[in-house]
Amino acid sequence: MEYKSQQGTLRMPEYGRYMQDLVEYACQLPTREQRTRCAKNIVKAMLVISGQRDSEDLRRKLWDHIALLSDFKLDIDYPYGEPKKETLVGTPAPLPYSSQRLQSRYYGRVVQDMIEICRSMAPGSVEFEQASLAVAVQMKKNYLQWNIEQVDDEKIADDIARLSGGKIQLMPGQIAKASEWLGKQVKYIHPVQTEKKIKKKKKHSA
Repeated sequence: MEYKSQQGTLRMPEYGRYMQDLVEYACQLPTREQRTRCAKNIVKAMLVISGQRDSEDLRRKLWDHIALLSDFKLDIDYPYGEPKKETLVGTPAPLPYSSQRLQSRYYGRVVQDMIEICRSMAPGSVEFEQASLAVAVQMKKNYLQWNIEQVDDEKIADDIARLSGGKIQLMPGQIAKASEWLGKQVKYIHPVQTEKKIKKKKKHSA
């Protein structure tokens, strides 16, 4: 009896030992024609196992998987060109991250970018005032994601002035009116508190 610990490593565990053994069997066939015919039958079986709708993209992916399962040792006529090991196994390039630090992380980068846009507008213009108020309302929403208490409009006015370098000066009353006028008066419903209220209501109604 051969134990699993004595068997080789599974190259793609999602296909299991049986599928890998089939690919290794195909590698041992004497002629290229036999190996190619066997690989085609294996791809058909993989297509059934995947449970996905047959498509050109799926078949291309399965032929790539055949190469991976054989450790790129299967010498056959690949219908989509021979897969390259460096393409399928290579480490992807790291994603670039911005090195710019956020002054107030709880407001997010979008708000900071919006403030920069406001700073580029002409002070005193209608567009500047409307954009500034829109940013302030958004800041109220973002602030309440981190604080379940009702947000103070004076706090938002102070923060937007600080983040804009003093260019955006709003009165707390302006922010409150803007929230009401836009129909977006900020109210944060804490998910844990809501769940407790629902359970309490079900308990009393039972």
